[in-house]
Amino acid sequence: MVNLKRLTVVLLVCVLVALTLVGCGGGEEGITLEQFEQVTYGMSESEVRSIFGEEGMLISSEADVLGEPDTNRIYGWSGRGGEGFATIRFINGRVMTRNQTGLE
Repeated sequence: MVNLKRLTVVLLVCVLVALTLVGCGGGEEGITLEQFEQVTYGMSESEVRSIFGEEGMLISSEADVLGEPDTNRIYGWSGRGGEGFATIRFINGRVMTRNQTGLE
């Protein structure tokens, strides 16, 4: 069962980081909606980086129940020109969830 308090904290951190990312964009830096739409479930982290052309900001990293480090990571990217943001959760190095708001 999901720990509601922990989930709430993670979501708040994601929102705060996303708001920070929105303010960091400028010029041609950041990703576009077209790039985001190329990301599919199961894609590797390196495939996502090659589409976006940048690493992204690590928002969260957790070990799995067996203690394996960094098996659950969330990265964030700001949109081109500071417009919007995207977050992608990787489990065992593969895209598990992806979300975006305001990308153009």
